[in-house]
Amino acid sequence: MSSILTADRWLYEILSEDAELITLIEGRIYVDSAPQGATLPFIVFSLLSRMNTMEVGTSIIWADEVWLVKVIGEQNYTSLEDIANRVSQVLHTASGTVSSGAVIQCIEEQMIRFSEVESGKIYKHIGIQYRIYTQ
Repeated sequence: MSSILTADRWLYEILSEDAELITLIEGRIYVDSAPQGATLPFIVFSLLSRMNTMEVGTSIIWADEVWLVKVIGEQNYTSLEDIANRVSQVLHTASGTVSSGAVIQCIEEQMIRFSEVESGKIYKHIGIQYRIYTQ
């Protein structure tokens, strides 16, 4: 069975090693939240839920995890479009292994888009929800 952090490690690795994303966001990829004052735009990913699939008895076969990967910026959605499209290209149907386990498959499920105001600044979010199966 994979570690609880298998998908975390895999997401960070696959996103931070993509040459096009490196050019677009210069390595600004964070788990759960960005540090205060982080340069925009950046990517943040978070676990939304995890359910284990078990065989007869108590052995866990794999974990079914739902993740949200967001691109956050300041100006407008158009400025985030290339980054969000690249995230989709990198993650949809991808798989791989990390030190703690394997990602069997990553499937894009839905998209979100919203704005929020914090301290008088408007922040734009484009997010893609993924289902990730780990083992």
